[in-house]
Amino acid sequence: MKLLLKLIVVLAAAVVTVIVGALAAIRWQIEPALTGVRKLNKALTNRGALRAAGTESSGTAVVVHRGRRSGKTFRTPVHLDGFRTPSSSRWPTATARTGCATCWPTEGP
Repeated sequence: MKLLLKLIVVLAAAVVTVIVGALAAIRWQIEPALTGVRKLNKALTNRGALRAAGTESSGTAVVVHRGRRSGKTFRTPVHLDGFRTPSSSRWPTATARTGCATCWPTEGP
């Protein structure tokens, strides 16, 4: 029983250490660690968010866009808290001209 308790404590400490390390990497812009956080976000968080995106209760939408160089289609979940882009951004103009992005605020494609 004591061995199991020790194992649980060690695993919990490891999880807390990883989370604190990821938050520190984000806060202080530690590039090698940020790369790991980005990969984890793409592999886990975005996939889960894409499943729920577009439903009425989720508050998220899906932006579908085509890669500039690769031509590959990407689906990115975005939080709908007044979806805005900066007025100085070229993104709205470029996407309107080329038609390479679409946003579904309430339902999927």
